[in-house]
Amino acid sequence: AISWPFLHETNEDIYKSASKATATADEAQPKDTAAREPLLKRTPTVAIAGVVPRYAAWYCIFGVGCISFHAILFDEIYPIFAASAHHHGLQFTSSNIAVSLSIMGPIICLAQLVLYPMLNDRFSSLTL
Repeated sequence: AISWPFLHETNEDIYKSASKATATADEAQPKDTAAREPLLKRTPTVAIAGVVPRYAAWYCIFGVGCISFHAILFDEIYPIFAASAHHHGLQFTSSNIAVSLSIMGPIICLAQLVLYPMLNDRFSSLTL
């Protein structure tokens, strides 16, 4: 995320300066247009729900941060809640907590490998 603005394909100023530098160095050689094209195609971004397109990447980064925080919070709080006998806890033993976590592992992998790509094809990353 930190290097995103510095990539040649995403930062137009760096891409232009790199293109000029390689063009002057390779003037004697025949130009290969396929080698000069950026890896990411520049297509106009459509604003979704009033989001300014140039800030779309920052909203995605913020969303990933929120999801990561939620996942870490769940990983840390669930065993405490499952073992707790107070405040409507589940009163699981350590072996029951281990079984429940080992059942959740494949389910999460399946969701990440199957469900998320299907949703990402149907909706945009900002909508999810």
